[in-house]
Amino acid sequence: QDLRLNYVLNDTLRIHIERKLSRKIALRIDTTTIRLAPDHRITSPISISPDSIVVSGPTSMIKSIPSPHIFPLDTNKNWSKDYQDVLPLFQELSPLIQVETEEARVFFSIDKFERRDIMIPLEKLNFPPGQKVVLSDSLIHISFTVRTADIPYISVESFTVVVDYQRRSKKEKTIIPELLYYPNEYISELEMHPMEIEVKR
Repeated sequence: QDLRLNYVLNDTLRIHIERKLSRKIALRIDTTTIRLAPDHRITSPISISPDSIVVSGPTSMIKSIPSPHIFPLDTNKNWSKDYQDVLPLFQELSPLIQVETEEARVFFSIDKFERRDIMIPLEKLNFPPGQKVVLSDSLIHISFTVRTADIPYISVESFTVVVDYQRRSKKEKTIIPELLYYPNEYISELEMHPMEIEVKR
């Protein structure tokens, strides 16, 4: 009899419902995580297939996913052969997010390179006939980097180096050798020595 009901407090349950968003996310590989064996290089574009996927879920979650999304590779090995592997995708995402596919295939070529040296005969150009002109060097030393598999395609005949008498420095009595031809499809990081050839008469 002493109990009096003054008012009723209704409990409130607030529900936040976000719109569903679908978005295409570009996939990329973190090249800083690729470790290669000594003297090895990547010799092809890094292929990832698919290169993008569609993710769907709550708008705020989907917008928080960066695009491109960058994935690391296995850093516990120094690779010396072509890389081909399956990469798991977005394992850390909320179960509220739907992913179009859960893996991607990654491929790129790896080759071994070597530093090589070769001696090339100098070819004379525009030298005065009937005059005795002596060069300080008859050969020029060329060093270059080449893929190991391409070494059989490199020979002395692959290079042409000339010394043009008309381009001599009359003051210094020297000629700068000119590399007219070399197998640029196979070699890189080319250096020639000496840089100048002394002319003696």
